[in-house]
Amino acid sequence: MSSQADFERNYFLKDIPLQIAQDKYQNHLLDIGALLKNKTEVISIKDSVGRVSSQAVFAKISSPHVTTSAMDGVAIKYESSLGATETRPIKLIEGPAFLWVDTGDPVPEGFDSVIMIEDLEKYSANEIIIRNPVAPYQHIRKIAEDIAAPELLLQQGAIIRSLDLACLGAAGLSDVKVNIPPKVCFIPTGTELVKIGETPGPGQIIEFNSIFLSALVEDWGAEASVLNPVP
Repeated sequence: MSSQADFERNYFLKDIPLQIAQDKYQNHLLDIGALLKNKTEVISIKDSVGRVSSQAVFAKISSPHVTTSAMDGVAIKYESSLGATETRPIKLIEGPAFLWVDTGDPVPEGFDSVIMIEDLEKYSANEIIIRNPVAPYQHIRKIAEDIAAPELLLQQGAIIRSLDLACLGAAGLSDVKVNIPPKVCFIPTGTELVKIGETPGPGQIIEFNSIFLSALVEDWGAEASVLNPVP
């Protein structure tokens, strides 16, 4: 038969006002350095998704860094295409009137438009025929069209997203300085607790709060860990 001592409980009668408790907790975190804001590290941009930038990030180079062709075809001076029609095509000679380019190639000096290879006809080894005029800078990506160095890419404190990686990489950045995430440890307490997946017996309950709270703080950018339950 159980004795009275088996049912003795510890009652917490010395209440602490909420503000005092919060202040004590805050001061303790400061004492152990848990709230220092200058803990940073430099990591590869491929590992940076979900991390927080510790400083503003600026483009090192423009994108594109030169004026390039947006299509496979030929680079021409747009004036040389004026007047071209289906019934009155214009013949162009390679060298003075056009040069072959592939997508991403720098546009040769002196040319200002690109005709797609699908829109021209090869007349001879060094001659082509065009049947439509083109506009200035047609199918051309101008220098700094997407990013103009030293354009601001990320503000300090920004959460880095997957789409940010393209901007960082295109702007010549291979790594980024980020805050070291805080670490949060959960300690479940109670003799009645059993792990998730175990069948609780009489007087036992499944300890599930830690898995929920861990996921919550990880969503906020922290690193969570859980210790074994203690009585």
